[in-house]
Amino acid sequence: MRSHLKKIDEFDIASTSLKFFFFIIISFNISYSQESIKIFGVVKDSISEPLDLITVVLLDENNRYITNFRTQNDGKYNFEIPAKKNRYILKYKSLVYKADDVIVNIIKGLNEYQIDVTMYADITELDAVVVKSQQPVKIEKDTITFKVSSFLTKQNEVLEDLLKNLPGIEVDANGVIKVNNQEISKVLIGGDDVFDKNYKIGTKNIDASDIEEVEIIYNFDENSVLRALTDSEHIALNISIKKERQGAIYGKTNIGYGNDKNYLADLTLFNLNNNLKTFLISKTNTTGRKAIENLNGSMFNRSGNNYFEDYRDFSENVINTDVIASSGELNESYINDNTSYFNSLHLLTKPKKNIHVRSIFYFLSDNVKRQNAFTTSYSAPTNFIVLQSKFHREKSREFNAELNIKNANGSKSYIEYNGILNNSKNRTNIDLTIDNNSYYENLDIEDYYLSQQLNTTFRVNEKRALSLNFFYLQNKNPQNYSTSNPIFDDQGIINQSYENPIRHYGFNSKLVGETSEWNLGFLNKDEKIISKTLNDGFELQFEDFTFSNNLTNTSKDLFVYRRYLFSLGKKYNLAINAKGGYNSVKYKNNIEGLSFAETNSQLYVEPELKLSKETKKYGKYNISYKFSIKQPEISDIYNGLLLTSNRGFTKGINKLFNLYKHSSGISYSISDFRKNIFINASLSYNYNQNTFGYEYINTSDFDVLIKTRAKNNNMTIASFKVNRNISSIRSGFFLEYGGLYRRSYVEITGNEEIASNYVNNISLRYGSYFKSKINLKSGFKAQFTNIKTSFINNKNIQYTSFLQLFYEINENLIFSLDTRQIYPSKFNEIDRVYNFIDFEFKYLAIKNKLDFKLSGKNLSNIENFQNSYTSIVSNTVTNIFLNKSFVILSASYRF
Repeated sequence: MRSHLKKIDEFDIASTSLKFFFFIIISFNISYSQESIKIFGVVKDSISEPLDLITVVLLDENNRYITNFRTQNDGKYNFEIPAKKNRYILKYKSLVYKADDVIVNIIKGLNEYQIDVTMYADITELDAVVVKSQQPVKIEKDTITFKVSSFLTKQNEVLEDLLKNLPGIEVDANGVIKVNNQEISKVLIGGDDVFDKNYKIGTKNIDASDIEEVEIIYNFDENSVLRALTDSEHIALNISIKKERQGAIYGKTNIGYGNDKNYLADLTLFNLNNNLKTFLISKTNTTGRKAIENLNGSMFNRSGNNYFEDYRDFSENVINTDVIASSGELNESYINDNTSYFNSLHLLTKPKKNIHVRSIFYFLSDNVKRQNAFTTSYSAPTNFIVLQSKFHREKSREFNAELNIKNANGSKSYIEYNGILNNSKNRTNIDLTIDNNSYYENLDIEDYYLSQQLNTTFRVNEKRALSLNFFYLQNKNPQNYSTSNPIFDDQGIINQSYENPIRHYGFNSKLVGETSEWNLGFLNKDEKIISKTLNDGFELQFEDFTFSNNLTNTSKDLFVYRRYLFSLGKKYNLAINAKGGYNSVKYKNNIEGLSFAETNSQLYVEPELKLSKETKKYGKYNISYKFSIKQPEISDIYNGLLLTSNRGFTKGINKLFNLYKHSSGISYSISDFRKNIFINASLSYNYNQNTFGYEYINTSDFDVLIKTRAKNNNMTIASFKVNRNISSIRSGFFLEYGGLYRRSYVEITGNEEIASNYVNNISLRYGSYFKSKINLKSGFKAQFTNIKTSFINNKNIQYTSFLQLFYEINENLIFSLDTRQIYPSKFNEIDRVYNFIDFEFKYLAIKNKLDFKLSGKNLSNIENFQNSYTSIVSNTVTNIFLNKSFVILSASYRF
């Protein structure tokens, strides 16, 4: 535990850990006395050979889904369920075999039922929901199954490439997977969660040619008890590996070398047994690909989550040394002069039938150099210009270890423990030039993160289940920053120490039924901000500003949550959610001479209504309203200035108060896998009362951004996306619009202003997956930005386009061309179109075994890329210095 929080000596830590460990062991051996029945059997083909990859679905007498089982090499399946129904139905699902449903009549006193089934080859159309024989897409109630062979092309190397060809699935530039604009939760391998949330490790490394099927699973819930009771809004993908790749060690190695001493090397090893799945990945390169790009999230890319089942929060990092260093439209590999290493090991074992144990380890290292220069033109309070250039040298290291244990006893009980230990370090050294004067910047960050969670769910009766969730996490992140930029007149070297340690813990209990849910929970947050800014070893002085903080913030929240679902006819559903509770926030300033404490307590109620309607079978309308109350976090209320860049400071507010937020929205979606059309449209409006605003103080030497109490503000967000996949021409079309309008309070040079911010994006894309020699992808995007007040009107326009061409010269030689065009934005001084060109020749020496690639990056050899950005008080033109063009020859071998 940190020194500023309650100290725990080593004996207490060991004692607490042992108690927690024994509690988990005891929990996993809990048995329930409720009477149960077993339904089991073997699935065979017409010559009595056992069949694997058969999905056996168990339904109740009303055709309501209970659970499913996927057979392995022995063809066996097994269900153990409470004896609550008089009849059950078994369905046997396969793309190439068929069998009739089996009705199991329950006989009093008989607890075991053996049902052996013979399935026969399905040589006709699968059924009415199969979309043409050359493009098999099987549609079940909650599962869409794609036969990979119909979508796989020779250009597809890894799973991520394949997914981009599947109707309704999108993979963005960061590797995030969405199904009709909804981000997926997991990527499963053979029904097992091997990667947890970092599924990019799998999608960027598993060979596309090793995959048999891809399933989209709607209403996904890992909790087997809740899955049998309620519907979920989560989506997961399940990847079925080809039979010949199961039960043996296989993998791929790749090595390459090019001009300017550029190199790459990677090794991937997989072992997929029934009771043990192992993924070992090791990669290194100097081609601009950072190691962190293999992860969905890490300590350097923080993403919180307030769901108790998976609670995550992080200390705040305040220093930003990379101000406007890159462009969202430009591939980061063009910018990074890097040496990167990534190593990960994923193990999933099943010591018992219902127990899964998963351990994840990864280590990454990024050494990155990059250079940029920018000119910022301020329009308030007076017009002035600041010229800066930076040469970055950054070293990042991260180690992560996770342990997950699950005991899924069908629909009777579910117990899960998850522990995470993470340590990361980052050191940045910068050569800084401001208005032709040379300075430096140094930043050191070390981050320690520990999280433990225990979730247990068990069936109370036929219609209800009780779930208990406990969690504890702590995070500390000491940071030390220094710069020789004097910032203020007659000041010397500036040093700032900063720390934002946090400790969160709590529990949530919920009683869940088919149409209702009760929650009782408690959340405690202990947080601090400790900072001190020094000038040549002495506290920084300027006018009446304070440059140190020593704050303690403790928030306690005891709440009750009630959810009820009404069915209004056959198509309408009304969900009513209400959260009420007692919240107490204690705020204490520990600075000598300025110390004081303040406590704010309140009773609160947060209602939420959601009306939904299903249209036909694939569409859905949603109309919602929510009112919420929020107490300020510690990051909102610090009083001393924090140095956040080489010339920028921020400051919180002095007084606690409530934030009231009204949120409303309407959405419409269609996911029609029969006609391959996907539409997602939404409009949301947020209105904030008693909220935060910003006061800007800008001079030629420094900026100060002060968070202050503000008048009401609002924000409107609109989006529209259409994805049309036409199987007859094996192509997909995408049209997307996103718009944001924000109206907020600001104060500039003592004048109160209402700032309006408009951002509009529109894009059009096309992609093909022909079986012929040529495939292409192309698209266009436009972004319009406008920020204005009564005397400021800053605008910016940005256009980009791209073209990707894949040409199969012959059976063994494939050529691909990747071009991206970025057009000059409004404030660019250079009137030119940036045309970035990459290429690749791939020679298949031995099919599915050995291939050679000749790759080229930035063939147009653009050395300097200029872009522009706009804010409420300034416009910035950035010059980004790019890596030289290079060519690399590599060889890949699969075994």
